[in-house]
Amino acid sequence: MGFSDCTFVQWDRNHEGRHAIQVEGGNLLLRGCEFQEDKPQVEIGPAVRKAVVTENLVKGKLRVTNHGGGVVIVKDNASDDVQK
Repeated sequence: MGFSDCTFVQWDRNHEGRHAIQVEGGNLLLRGCEFQEDKPQVEIGPAVRKAVVTENLVKGKLRVTNHGGGVVIVKDNASDDVQK
């Protein structure tokens, strides 16, 4: 699954702690997107083989939850928090 140059707004309207993107398996390529709310952005499930999350704009703190055992690269994202 791939997302490029997308804008994400108004997710988790019931305040259940859901991420804007929840990936359960396969591969994820997420690049150049904008997350306009200070909420969890990406959740990577245990069956995900490969995920790349790069060059995204994030309001608030970058929140990528990785439950996977595969290769996960998270870098060069711009958030309101200190870069990691």
